[in-house]
Amino acid sequence: MIDLATALAQRVLQRIPDARREHEALRAQHRARGLGEPTPEAFLSAYSQQLISRFRPDETGRRPLVTFVELIEDDYGVTEELDVLLQECFLRHLPPEPTDPDPAGALGLTLGEAVGLAHRWRAHPDHQAFTEHLVSRVPVLADLLDGLTEWGDHEDVRLHGFLAGIAFWATRECADGRLDEVLQVLELVDDAFEPGPLENPIAVSFVELMPHPHEPGANLVEHLPPKLRAERARQQAWRAQFTGPPRTVER
Repeated sequence: MIDLATALAQRVLQRIPDARREHEALRAQHRARGLGEPTPEAFLSAYSQQLISRFRPDETGRRPLVTFVELIEDDYGVTEELDVLLQECFLRHLPPEPTDPDPAGALGLTLGEAVGLAHRWRAHPDHQAFTEHLVSRVPVLADLLDGLTEWGDHEDVRLHGFLAGIAFWATRECADGRLDEVLQVLELVDDAFEPGPLENPIAVSFVELMPHPHEPGANLVEHLPPKLRAERARQQAWRAQFTGPPRTVER
């Protein structure tokens, strides 16, 4: 079953030609930095930021953002999970106060009302509790929280961004041969990986970001505890349906 973020990202890429160029640029950026493939959330967030930063009041400057808004407008209000995805990957990038020009002017009725409610956003209680648990057990992770509490008035942490930061941190630590704190974090995340509110963030923004073979820090996957290892195998099997087995080069 395709998760919501993947489904939305695929729809954007299929219907908006410009989005495909942005996606390829983001992939190239990740490769240059030794990171894995960008998650659907990372792509949607980066694309949203580009659209908002390039917004202009004339028709040419408005059209890219309006096209994107028209694609997602009817998605908001369908489910709580989809609302959170759109808040995380789009609405939070809008300026907190009116600007000139104001990209909020390109929003439809539904998303326009959502912006008015944005500052009352709260993280899911289990997300917040898990974040606090991780930081209390491994204090160095507090350094990764910068910029993740700007959405809403309550300084709640956006868990997807936090877990992605942990995945990249753990990869760098492994590449440099520092494993003690990484192993501790892996056990904590594995313990929390159960059906429920933490399942999707861990699968999408942690396991999906594990390094590929031959990338720096690739040995991280050798240390995955049982549940995370099984989830990574499940994701690889799912992708293999579309990519096929690795190609071999005849010599």
